[in-house]
Amino acid sequence: FFVFTEAVKVRFENIKLNNNDVKSYILRTESSSEITLKDAIMFNSTGGGVFMQSTSKLILDDGAEIHDCERENGGAVNMDSNNSSTTLEMMAGSSIHDCTASSKGGAVYAKSGSLIMKGGEITSCSAENGGGVYVENGASMTMSGGTISACTARQGGGIYANNGTITVSGGTLTGNTAAVEGGGVY
Repeated sequence: FFVFTEAVKVRFENIKLNNNDVKSYILRTESSSEITLKDAIMFNSTGGGVFMQSTSKLILDDGAEIHDCERENGGAVNMDSNNSSTTLEMMAGSSIHDCTASSKGGAVYAKSGSLIMKGGEITSCSAENGGGVYVENGASMTMSGGTISACTARQGGGIYANNGTITVSGGTLTGNTAAVEGGGVY
């Protein structure tokens, strides 16, 4: 199953999106798209969960779950855009878990744009760097709620920031580990 959106507003509710190990993303968002997942599950993709470009926005609402996805960067969500308007919002009751990246961001890779974590959880994800989240190139992460836990990496078990901005005003970082440095944040 593969969904491509461009310049639309879509809400997926009470649905399961399974990629059956096809080596492409389950969902790809492009310019001016706004996607909301509520009580929706995305899983089982060796091509990654969501690929975000341009000015797209993804909202993981209550009951949204992305799990068992993998990719080189951003096992669950790859924000590989050159546009600072790309946004991922995690709300209470959403979760990303058991995702892996061979390089950066087991759960989320943010090359640009903003990850806004108001709630939800990122747990049991892994990557070479940034087991939970990897933020770089001027991208930002704001965490006012939620939990990042049990994520592992060589550096930055929970969060890895490389020329990115991290603001934590709430939420919990717990039980994240790194083989070299930065169990919680690097």
